Amino acid sequence: MKNKFISIFLAVVLLFSNFVTPVFAADGVKGNVSERSIQQQLSNKYTDAIYGDSWQRKYTITLLDEQTNKKSVFVIPAINNGRIDKNVFESNLPKNLKLVDFQVVDNTNFVNNNNIRLFAVETLYDIGCLTLSLAEFAVNPTFWNGFNVVLDGAAVVLPFVPSVTGVTRMIKNSDKLADAMKWGVARYDDLRDAKSGISRFKNYEAHHIIEKRFADVFEVNEKSMFAITIHKNDHNLITRKMQKKIPYRTGSDYSDLSEGYIKRKMIEGYDELYSETGDDLYKFLSKFVKESDQISTSKRVKVKVPN
Repeated sequence: MKNKFISIFLAVVLLFSNFVTPVFAADGVKGNVSERSIQQQLSNKYTDAIYGDSWQRKYTITLLDEQTNKKSVFVIPAINNGRIDKNVFESNLPKNLKLVDFQVVDNTNFVNNNNIRLFAVETLYDIGCLTLSLAEFAVNPTFWNGFNVVLDGAAVVLPFVPSVTGVTRMIKNSDKLADAMKWGVARYDDLRDAKSGISRFKNYEAHHIIEKRFADVFEVNEKSMFAITIHKNDHNLITRKMQKKIPYRTGSDYSDLSEGYIKRKMIEGYDELYSETGDDLYKFLSKFVKESDQISTSKRVKVKVPN
């Protein structure tokens, strides 16, 4: 399995193919330096394109919904010779959307550096991120308005959305999950700091996907653990459920519990919340814990505040 995963990543790096990023890295994340450097190059290039100067060209696309008279503006950085054909993009739009502006800017400072970049950190993107075809993106682009996107070759990548099984459908089914994924999955402290002092988000909180009280068991810092931004009512609902699955202890010593046991109890709790509410937010959280080998990252990122 590990060799198959690495082979897929090599194909993506060397051929810039249109393969969807594999769901999770299994044990490959902890492989040798050359394997990890390839995986991490794939990840960091997205944040560099969004927040830095490593994009080749940048598309600014303005759409008008003729039913609501509402405009949506998309800014999409492109890498790996990614190009959007205006006519093809326009032809895939739904009938209610009209393309009113299409601008392309080339990055005169871009340097095509094919050297493998080494990062001595683990990032969320080692476990895969959501990838759509350009045609799939164009079929309903306004749905993805507010998400971070990068055009990588012929694929549209949402680098802060982990590619757990069925994530696209879950996002479309759950307003709560869609709102959370506009922030993305990131370190707890990055999400906390991003919304700090913004009054309209005063009722939203960063939720540790695996509760912070178990940080010592996993030998990680609670601030570095993966989290999502959700309403405090949903956060409280999760906290109460997980307290029933693993009761609180005096002194917060859970050292006798195994990582596997804690994960199983977290999955049970999220699954029960999904059964009780029918909201795919909880199905996503269950699948993230089930399919991911990582619960934290030493890599800090700048989190974009949704509009």
